[in-house]
Amino acid sequence: TVNSDPTNGDAWFILGDIHHALERRDDALKCFEKAIELRSNLVKAHNNLGFILLNNGQLPEAISSFEKALEFDPNFPEALNNLGNARRELGELQDAERLYRAAIEQNPKFAMAHSNILLTIHSRSGMTLGDILETHQDWAARYAAPLRQTWPKYSNDKAPERRLKIGLVSADLGAHPVGYFTIGFVENHDPDDMQITCYSGRQPDAWTERFMSAAEYWVDTRRMNDEALAARITADGIDILFDLSGHTSNNRMMVFARKPAPVQISWAGYPSTTGMDAIDYLITDPISTDPEEDAYFVETPIRLPNAFVNYTPPEDAPPIISPPCLAKAHATFGCFSNPSKINSELLKCWADVMRDVPGSMLRLEYKGLDAEANRRRITSIFRENGIADDRILFGGKRQPEELLYLYNEIDMAFDTFPYSGGATICEAIWMGVPVLTRPGETFASRHGASLLAAAGLSEFIYEDKEALIAATIELANDKTALTKLRSVQRERVRNSPLCDSRRFSKDLSREIRNSWRTWCVN
Repeated sequence: TVNSDPTNGDAWFILGDIHHALERRDDALKCFEKAIELRSNLVKAHNNLGFILLNNGQLPEAISSFEKALEFDPNFPEALNNLGNARRELGELQDAERLYRAAIEQNPKFAMAHSNILLTIHSRSGMTLGDILETHQDWAARYAAPLRQTWPKYSNDKAPERRLKIGLVSADLGAHPVGYFTIGFVENHDPDDMQITCYSGRQPDAWTERFMSAAEYWVDTRRMNDEALAARITADGIDILFDLSGHTSNNRMMVFARKPAPVQISWAGYPSTTGMDAIDYLITDPISTDPEEDAYFVETPIRLPNAFVNYTPPEDAPPIISPPCLAKAHATFGCFSNPSKINSELLKCWADVMRDVPGSMLRLEYKGLDAEANRRRITSIFRENGIADDRILFGGKRQPEELLYLYNEIDMAFDTFPYSGGATICEAIWMGVPVLTRPGETFASRHGASLLAAAGLSEFIYEDKEALIAATIELANDKTALTKLRSVQRERVRNSPLCDSRRFSKDLSREIRNSWRTWCVN
């Protein structure tokens, strides 16, 4: 132990690992730094230190740690994958994909690294539904198909109208977009119709406590591997199991590949097919996915009448103030999206807007967006398109409530494409800030339009880039229109289907029951 031998680097590493497992990240960081100080070639200490720095949004420092780990061990798949995640946060998508593939080459069973490729391609321009389906089916063939022989024989009672056991699997049941989009259903479900068990891989926060209060059962999965969690779900007799992550971080795709429940549904966390035939249904809506494109989804799409999710606004959102352009005499745009979504084509469109809105500024806020590499990448493209560096403001990691206050400092929010915003759109319109969007071919490019339509703001949806640019310029130059939107938009959203949790819960519950009836007769 470090008490008996404080010069033992391995002991400091083990202590750091314990702190990290208990999610005491600050303590873990100090231990890993001490371990490296005492033994510079501790590869895993460099990797784990980088992981914490990456989560803190300290991208240059994280990259340095991962590269140091790879300097000592070039064939370390976890470090390659983590370095890929850091590069993705810098918008370096091709380099990120190269690193993920190198990690898979070192460890062909590294399903999470392959999932990272699938997530990343949604931000890449030019991807078609066919491309996305093919890449996801390749993942499923490699990792999920071999587990089909492990699928259990279900003993679930096939009574079609009985009370159902519903399971939700996620590491995001808290202050996270998935939490904001699903708490309404959990809090408004009919306990006589179904009981809900949450299988959570998250350190609890205030939003998590709402889930814990609303669900009938709560299972902490952070110490369970995929096989153990799948066995637990089957033992619990879950009838319908929801995946709320898809191929995003901390997913449990390999649990769903074991099909621990007879009916499995993808919802809320991933705007795409999962590629897995172990997942039976995908919750969507008429805007997010066109019925004529069902062949591009392995799952059977279930289309809810409004958006595929329901938004529960924060109870402590700050009051809305007048648009800042009234006091500053210039418009301020904003985008609080992941930098991996901010590509060259998008930046050129934003520059086209800003050139025709005199004196306008752009505020960019997200963990890691203030990293020097992101600044250089973004300002260089703006500079090439006539927008000076001093018109772009960068901010890094913020608490969710801080971002809400920052919306009072912008007049309009920019959406991203081809991977549009989700919670960022909801938060902006809740704060009275208009967001205009252009849906593309993919689910990921359309779900922003779905949310705006459900919020009663279909006038903010434009079918082509030129129309979007022209409309953004016109509104940004119209202080009267911006002021009116600011004064009425929150109530408009509050009273829309997007925020009607009871209605949404009834719609989703009806489809859950229908999916169960289908299984009972098959």
